Amino acid sequence: MKVSILIPVYNERNTLPTVLQGLAGLKGMDLEVVIADDASRDGTTAWLRQQIPRFPFPVKVVYHEKNLGKGAAVRSAFEASSGEVVLIQDADLEYDPKYIPELVRPIQEGKMDVVYGSRLLAQGSVTYSQLYLWGNKFLTWLINLCCGSRMTDSYTGYKAFRRSVANSLQMQSRGFEIEAEISVKVAMKGWRYHEIPVVYQARSREAGKKINWRDAVKGVRTILCTWWSEKKRLGAEGMNVIANCGLRIADFFRMCFSIRNSKFEIRNNFQSLVSSPASLALVVLVFLGVGLRFWNISYGLPAVFNGDEPHLVNLAVSYGSGDMNPHLFKYPTLWSYLLFGCYGVYYLVWSLFGLNYSLQDFGTLFVRDPTVFYLLGRGLSAFSSSLVLWVLLFWERRLPWSKIFPWSLALLAVSPSVVESAHAAKPESLMLLFSSLSWYFGWRILQHGKEKDYGWCGFFWGLALTTQYTAAPLVSVLWVAHGLRKHSLGSSVFYGDFWKDKNLGWGIAAGISAFVIGTPFSILDPRAFWANVRDLSTQMDLARASHPLGSVVGQVWGNVFTFAGPWSLCGVALLLGAIYLWRQRRNEIIFLGVPTLLAALFLCLQSEGGWARYLFPVFPALAMMASCGAQVMARVLPGRAFQLLLAFSLLFPGAYRSFAFDYNLGLPDTRTLSAAWIRTHIPEGSALLMDQPHASPLLPFSRAQVERLYQKTKAADHSRSRYYALLLNSHPGGGYEVYRLLRGVESLESQPGHVEWSRKGYDLLDARKGLRALRGKVRYVVVTTEGATAQNAPDLKSFFADLETAPLLQEFGPIPHRVRGPIIRIYRIP
Repeated sequence: MKVSILIPVYNERNTLPTVLQGLAGLKGMDLEVVIADDASRDGTTAWLRQQIPRFPFPVKVVYHEKNLGKGAAVRSAFEASSGEVVLIQDADLEYDPKYIPELVRPIQEGKMDVVYGSRLLAQGSVTYSQLYLWGNKFLTWLINLCCGSRMTDSYTGYKAFRRSVANSLQMQSRGFEIEAEISVKVAMKGWRYHEIPVVYQARSREAGKKINWRDAVKGVRTILCTWWSEKKRLGAEGMNVIANCGLRIADFFRMCFSIRNSKFEIRNNFQSLVSSPASLALVVLVFLGVGLRFWNISYGLPAVFNGDEPHLVNLAVSYGSGDMNPHLFKYPTLWSYLLFGCYGVYYLVWSLFGLNYSLQDFGTLFVRDPTVFYLLGRGLSAFSSSLVLWVLLFWERRLPWSKIFPWSLALLAVSPSVVESAHAAKPESLMLLFSSLSWYFGWRILQHGKEKDYGWCGFFWGLALTTQYTAAPLVSVLWVAHGLRKHSLGSSVFYGDFWKDKNLGWGIAAGISAFVIGTPFSILDPRAFWANVRDLSTQMDLARASHPLGSVVGQVWGNVFTFAGPWSLCGVALLLGAIYLWRQRRNEIIFLGVPTLLAALFLCLQSEGGWARYLFPVFPALAMMASCGAQVMARVLPGRAFQLLLAFSLLFPGAYRSFAFDYNLGLPDTRTLSAAWIRTHIPEGSALLMDQPHASPLLPFSRAQVERLYQKTKAADHSRSRYYALLLNSHPGGGYEVYRLLRGVESLESQPGHVEWSRKGYDLLDARKGLRALRGKVRYVVVTTEGATAQNAPDLKSFFADLETAPLLQEFGPIPHRVRGPIIRIYRIP
């Protein structure tokens, strides 16, 4: 199969000979080199006329009389080419020609239509500057945003195409924006697309680097214009892209507030918002908080690196079969029902209300590429977390001690644990939203004691509980607010008139009703529900050995005083606020403090209570007490310099940690890199042993394995049988025999019942006797530091000891600021 190498050239006399020599060194390839000389002025033209006959492969040269730009040169070279595969090779030697065989191989084998050489997937690439790196990432992000794609390097100089694909591109750009035009069209036309890592060595401006910030501006314009012109041809499949795009630009929806007569009004005049430094800072913090929640929510996809996300997303999709009973209650069901509703809306849009595609097609879309389904879940989580900021702002502006700045909003806007949870299709962010609303209406009970406030306080507590079981202690908000309102915090708190008040009964009834609405099968299938509750208790008992009480207590109280980030002064502000409220407004500190104390004590008694997200139900109270402390410090030590220092000390540690977390999500992951390496170097059909899916490379199953798993799960009446049935009907061919490492419940630290259920859906191998038990079953072993190790899985010590003597084929590890993820090691069983 002939390969046409297109080389746009402009003043590359010093590097072009080395590039052509590198091409000459590629053996066994049918090459055709087409050079487009874009009116070079450094002697390149004369050198070409003299040297071309000396090269051992056909070389065509197209000469431009005047400089037209890289895009024009690529178009001219393409028109003069005749190969069945077309590849663009820059002449500046930033890309080594040795990668060309690897780039064109997937196209020659008929597996791919387009292959990019990604600089960001490779270890060892050297960029020109961080500004250029961020510019490339922004343009790639914009393409992914508009087109719903998952590119990592849209502006790479290495792009290979099947001839028919290149013909349909109909390139029009003249300059460097040709890269943006090509990438947008590739992303939107649905071709089989693949990226491989290539090492990039950037040259300096003095050495001839030409691209600049003006080309970035042209790139943005080209992306938007090309997307707009191409989307009209998408048809029904375009609804997929539009829905994805709509989700990922949710962070552009902002609500601007100003304060007038203690009431919030939506203002159209943005100037009024920035009329004072405090108002401007508030707007910046809201934008920052929302941006931190939505930035890089597409990380990893279609691979998923969170162990709980697949359970929740798969459960929500499974409701489409008509069975709304989850059967497993690891989580309450409100979140999965909301996801199911989102997927229902998505199906109606994607299928044009069922006219173009059936539910069977929708299920096939999920098993082949679940990216949009996870994005919808993560977008809902990030949106819920953003609404929390509005609730806090709305609440704090009504507090009598809040006169300077809504510090509660600021602290939770940058809280690392809150930002991290917003990036997962899990219910913690929604629980935080419902908890905030329950606290707000509890405060209204304290102030007004109206019946509707009792109802709303209990209702939102019930919604929080049906989102996460850890919201159970939040019922004390209703009790404490009622007790303070009735002035009965003495002996009558737990008996007497306290319990006879109809408003309290109304609030409790509203909470129970909300829980039943969100988790109806706790009533409809109580046996399964309580069996899962007991299973959760068993999990806690098993985890006590690895989570001793003293360690958990230290973690819980550490989370209390660092809720806005490690090294933040939020803990100091929290103590000052508590002291001030105790001396000045005792009812308020009792209202905020008692439920917080009860929740912390409740978590201290749980073996896994040390996770910061388990404290989310009381985060609003922590933020309010810390806000009061910050107000006190601001009044005691006035002055702009101190205000800036206070803001820096309170917010910068959390903001930095949150920014670093988001930034790292955008880095190449070792699990993705190792998956690409396996697909390139290990033959399809090979048998591999790997750990848990979220901790290991994502590899497709072979058709034979899917057939086997389908029969196995169908016989066991397992819910994954429907998944395997859809995958079997749409299997594209190829794939691997992927076996999972059999691990004990203790090392997994999960519910025994859930572990047993999960095991039935995979092919498992018992490696406790070492590698000798695996010979003849698998050829390769992939281990990860995020899974089982000799330390956390003592029963697998023989297995890991044997691995030390096995040939290590490849290792992938994190590199600060460049590659994230666990250490992945790939062994071959001798």
